[in-house]
Amino acid sequence: MSNSINRRTFWKSGLVHPLKVAIVTLLALILPAIGIVRDVVLSPENRDRYLLQYIPNWSWYWWVILILVALLVLLEETSFRAHRIGQLNLQEHYESLIDKLEQKTQLLAISADVRDVRELIGGKQAEGQPIQIHELERHYEIKKLVPNLVHLESSIVDVYEGEHSVIIEGIHEGSQNFRALTSPYHNSPHTRPPRRIGVVNGVSAEITYSFFDGSYPLTIHHGAWLSEKDNKVNFGVTTKRSLIIATIGGANELYIIEREFDGVHPEGVTRRVKQLEGDLFKVQVRLITESDGEIINKREMFLTITREPDFTIELTWASVWKLRHLYRFQAEGYDLLMKLYGISEQAHEKGKAIEDFFNAEVLAEKKKQEEAIAEQVKDWEAKAAVFIGLHLGEKQKEDFLKSAPSIDEGLHEAKKQWFFRLGESQKEKFTRSYWTLIDTVDVRIKKLDGLQKIVR
Repeated sequence: MSNSINRRTFWKSGLVHPLKVAIVTLLALILPAIGIVRDVVLSPENRDRYLLQYIPNWSWYWWVILILVALLVLLEETSFRAHRIGQLNLQEHYESLIDKLEQKTQLLAISADVRDVRELIGGKQAEGQPIQIHELERHYEIKKLVPNLVHLESSIVDVYEGEHSVIIEGIHEGSQNFRALTSPYHNSPHTRPPRRIGVVNGVSAEITYSFFDGSYPLTIHHGAWLSEKDNKVNFGVTTKRSLIIATIGGANELYIIEREFDGVHPEGVTRRVKQLEGDLFKVQVRLITESDGEIINKREMFLTITREPDFTIELTWASVWKLRHLYRFQAEGYDLLMKLYGISEQAHEKGKAIEDFFNAEVLAEKKKQEEAIAEQVKDWEAKAAVFIGLHLGEKQKEDFLKSAPSIDEGLHEAKKQWFFRLGESQKEKFTRSYWTLIDTVDVRIKKLDGLQKIVR
């Protein structure tokens, strides 16, 4: 932007504000013109009609003075604004020069650093000494490339037990063949935002299995990797590795396994640790670098086993599994709402037919049907509360159960408290001043919707 001020910029800065232009025009042109027309053209009896009576009865030279004063004020304001624009333009110009100078300085500093690093490396190579990374880190900030481990969809694969009890993918004649539930990981080069990814070596898997039968969680410190003898694996760029979550026998029995090395088994051994006999388990996987113990990836999943009528296994991300169940409870709530709306509509139609909406028999039948639905609402609320407390926390469970109105308040149409009425919209305030069972179900559906947002 130019920092010079020409005539065009000068006048534009003063006239750019519409309100100023309107005021100056009104004072300098319109009022004098109306005053002159009134005093010269109109007859004396018509000079004080309508708005003309509010225009001052000044002589012509006072109007000239008014015009000159208005122009003087306009020129003063224009000069101030033009001077201010010039200052801002000059400041912007100097800030731009400073930015360019800093960029050039940084480039020169980087070039000097690169030259120093080359000299350091060249000197070490000439002396036949290895380059130590800590020598560079003492003087330079080195950014380490990190891997991008992506958890892929789980799968069940055919496996067999090879030498040293290594579990290998495939089917092999003369070997013990079975299946394995695996959780694959991929060091993906596709990142958001795009960046270079690094490799990571010596990665072990620690797996914790949580049970819902009251027993303590079980932690496996070294999980077994598919087709890998070692319990530590390397992830190069684009490398894929599959972690074994459980093995599946011929009678569909599932086992937790571990892969360990000790004095008796220097080549390694795969052991069955525990049989999974339930139908729901929480599985937490932590990928750890053995060199420094850093956790480079964490994943929480739910293992669901269906044994009858058909045997199925599903390993699902925890958030997806929780959302799925919250959706199911919400859908059951909507079904209950539809039943309650149907009861109300049926009672309305009966009252309309006999022209008595408050008929005792009609209302008694409506109450009887609502009491039956209320029992279903209690069962639905109890099941949802157990799920929320178990998988989302006791605080969320307590908040869900304390939702107002309660089931009894909705069933018996308790009067709304004044603080609930304050929060209602104008439309709601003209509907009813008491609770209904529909309100009871509706507020709990909204609570489930809020929990879904937390899980996401």
